[in-house]
Amino acid sequence: MKNLFLTLILLASSAVCMAQINLREGIVITLSGDTLHGSIDYRTDQMNAEQCLFVPDGKSESVTYKPGEIAGYRFLDNGRLYVTKKIKDDKNNLRTFFLEYVVRGQLSLYRLSSSIKEDTYLLEDENGQLVQFSEEEQQIDEQLHRTNLKPVLAMTSKSQSTQKMLWKQAVNRKTVTKAVVNYNNEVCPDGICEILEYKNKKTPNSEKLFRPTVKIGMVNSNLISCAYSDLSRNYTMQYSVGVDYYAVRLSKGLFASFDLSYYQASQTEKKYEYYDPRYIKTLYAKEAYLTVGAGYQWKRFRFQPRLYGGYAFSTCWVKEKCDSKDYGTTIAVLLRGYHFGAGVVCPIKKGAILIDCKSSATSLGDPLWMSQDEDIKGSVGRLSLSIGYQFGY
Repeated sequence: MKNLFLTLILLASSAVCMAQINLREGIVITLSGDTLHGSIDYRTDQMNAEQCLFVPDGKSESVTYKPGEIAGYRFLDNGRLYVTKKIKDDKNNLRTFFLEYVVRGQLSLYRLSSSIKEDTYLLEDENGQLVQFSEEEQQIDEQLHRTNLKPVLAMTSKSQSTQKMLWKQAVNRKTVTKAVVNYNNEVCPDGICEILEYKNKKTPNSEKLFRPTVKIGMVNSNLISCAYSDLSRNYTMQYSVGVDYYAVRLSKGLFASFDLSYYQASQTEKKYEYYDPRYIKTLYAKEAYLTVGAGYQWKRFRFQPRLYGGYAFSTCWVKEKCDSKDYGTTIAVLLRGYHFGAGVVCPIKKGAILIDCKSSATSLGDPLWMSQDEDIKGSVGRLSLSIGYQFGY
């Protein structure tokens, strides 16, 4: 099972490498000031700072620009503008990036997003002087806060209200943007500035990150709970709810999946034991299990296949009755294991039909409480086939 899980991870990683680009309408500004129209690959903020993949109008081949090769580029659907700027790295060396141009005015604001450290901001005054500072968490030492903001407070010395906003609030995109706009409105002669990013009038369906799902289907469960309790080859109805998170800016088909399922099962059988020649035993079981994982969905097809895998956690309740005697309930908590699955997504007008086949297995852990003095053993295995609906299209 572990090897199969690792295989699924490798498949997902390969899919990321071969992922379709996430094109959005945009423009490129050349070093000479010309404007080129076309489509730009809209990726994570970190990737946008390193390169611009551009497909000119009327052409199918893409061109990749690095910082310094063009003056900048802009997405037309949300206004986000990236411009070539030099910034000091951790070793105090100047490096060239595409910085996001957040506020344009006599005092302008730029941002560089990072996945391994705090985001970096730059303020630029009307004379072209730049100061650099870092994003801060909610809680930070006052001395570090003062050191970080020292050049910023010096540049905004003409506006005490702006300095107060910067000093008393956490340093993040929202608060810094608000402070820079306040400075331009209060100090600058014309008081005009522009927040360059704006919201889409309507989020494109392809950009909706969270897509809830509901499913119903059949599950074949094999539950071995204790010394004489064995539910195997049992077919029953299963009900599931979940949500899929699509990381479209990282990879168009990459998604994370969270799925909670529930089913009930029962089985009656005759057994021969040395202390009781013949008796009838009935087992009743309920199980709820959560699967958490990642996968890849090939969206270029009309019917979109997908593969996924990850971890599984569950809780089960087993009750055993024999010769009208109730032996009580066995409760097992935090069953741990793995799952893998395959399915197909069929988009329709406002959603999608989802067909899934999933296999999972978990090992029984220590029970929270048992009515009998018996040892937990064995595992839970499941194979399910379900059909459902995915919202968010």
